[in-house]
Amino acid sequence: MTRLTLASALLYGTSGIAIVYGFIDLLTPRILPYHERFLGLSHNDLPPKVAILFLSALKIIGVLLIGIGLSLAVVVNFAFSAHQLWSWWLLLIAWLAILIPLLLITRHIDSHAPWKLAAALIAAVVIAMVLSWPEFGG
Repeated sequence: MTRLTLASALLYGTSGIAIVYGFIDLLTPRILPYHERFLGLSHNDLPPKVAILFLSALKIIGVLLIGIGLSLAVVVNFAFSAHQLWSWWLLLIAWLAILIPLLLITRHIDSHAPWKLAAALIAAVVIAMVLSWPEFGG
């Protein structure tokens, strides 16, 4: 397995996880368990308009995660695999601009929030970019 192939696999995996979590957020009928722990309320205890607002925000986040995951997977498939330098920078900047704030926000919300996954994805992206850099003239 080449360095670029391994890097691509890590980036595809990161995209896949973003898409899966996007569908979870998009399709959930209630706030997630770590939201309930943070709020100290169950979904059923929320005022109806607050529940609607919260679920709407989750659905927006879900759509954004799906779109980001699909878009960046396309960049990996067509530009990154073709050694186009701009794609290396785009993937690095886009993933870190998404994942670092996600890590900080989820870590602040609750210890049961998926902050460890965000940290693991940051590590995967950094490893992918370090592995692939020599393929892009580094």
